[in-house]
Amino acid sequence: MRNIKTFLKNPFSTNKKPDVSLVNFEPSLDVSSQETVTNMNDWGAQQAMKHRGSTEGLISSLTRVQRGHIVEAGSEQNKQNEAKKQYYDQINQNEKDIASKYSSIEEIEENKIPFENNKIQDKREDINKLELDMSSSIISSNYSAVNNYFLLALVVLIGIYLLMFYASAINAALFTNMGDKLQGVTSDNLDALFVSIFDIEVFTVWTAKSIFIYIAAVLFIGIGYLPHTTNNVFKKVLFYLFPLVVDAMLAYKIEVNIYESKVMTGLADPDMPWFNHMLSVNFWLVLAFGYVAYIVWGQLWEAWTEEREKKNAGRMSYIQIQNLKKNIDSHEAQIMKYKTEVNNLKSDIDSLNKDIERLKNEMNYVVYSRQDLSRKLNTFFDGWLIFLSTDSQLINNIPASKSTFQEYISNLNLA
Repeated sequence: MRNIKTFLKNPFSTNKKPDVSLVNFEPSLDVSSQETVTNMNDWGAQQAMKHRGSTEGLISSLTRVQRGHIVEAGSEQNKQNEAKKQYYDQINQNEKDIASKYSSIEEIEENKIPFENNKIQDKREDINKLELDMSSSIISSNYSAVNNYFLLALVVLIGIYLLMFYASAINAALFTNMGDKLQGVTSDNLDALFVSIFDIEVFTVWTAKSIFIYIAAVLFIGIGYLPHTTNNVFKKVLFYLFPLVVDAMLAYKIEVNIYESKVMTGLADPDMPWFNHMLSVNFWLVLAFGYVAYIVWGQLWEAWTEEREKKNAGRMSYIQIQNLKKNIDSHEAQIMKYKTEVNNLKSDIDSLNKDIERLKNEMNYVVYSRQDLSRKLNTFFDGWLIFLSTDSQLINNIPASKSTFQEYISNLNLA
């Protein structure tokens, strides 16, 4: 007798203890090979007649039932179809995901990477041209000595102006005592005091506070240089807004000092709203002479720096070449990111394909309850025995058939 265990391989077997409520079966070669029968008992009799009661035929028939090749018409088949639909849906979803990922790979490989490569090629051609121009000494930098020294003069003069302006403004806003200023003032010079925005005492009287005032003014001018040291838009905006806020605070404090002196002399309403100070001409004059000049100085500095760089054409070309090389590095880094993305997409596709194979294999497995399987096998075997008992030539095969059946179900742990 052939070894029945060879018919009962379980491809889901692991070292884990199997679920005692379910039995798994090997997949059929083709799901469409399933045969639906009206009555398992009648089918058992038909198989007994077909195989003439042989044990090999019995084992083959039992295995077909066990593996789900033979199903009974009715709810069982509907349940199987419903279960398989879930597999089909998941497989279809995986195939859609694969198609989407292939589309992404195609977009990267046919559009994005070639675009970056074209940019790299263009910049390499620019580098070659610059190097050729440098070696041939035909570079035209458009350098103008007049512009260079004119811009330098403007930067120096406006820088001195800003130093004096902010030194005076800081002194007027933070260190001027309007009460002391009013002492000795006559009606002839009272109006001049009220319209005096700045305090020039800082240029005529040197004290310890003068050192602080000038250092603060230099620091403030230094901040005006910072926007020209970065290409970060957020930092540029921050470096421009900070001096505007400080200028506004200085202007407000100077206007308040003038207003308080007017209140002391009875020439102003002491209950004036605070925001009226920002409507004063003095407030806006401080901003105009301070912040506007501050912005102009920064732009002139940048223009002078660019003009000075033109003086050395070779240096200018070298800077351009270095910038182009940095751009090339940036494009190459982007290409590497794209290639990494492609590899990740291909890895995802492999995983999805493996998952599809797993789902297809599992879909070919039929999972029954043990009670249902035992019932079907016993119903089938009852029909087998009925046929053998009615055939005088095959009746002697009944003991061997019973022995084979018991061994078969014992191997399935159904006995």
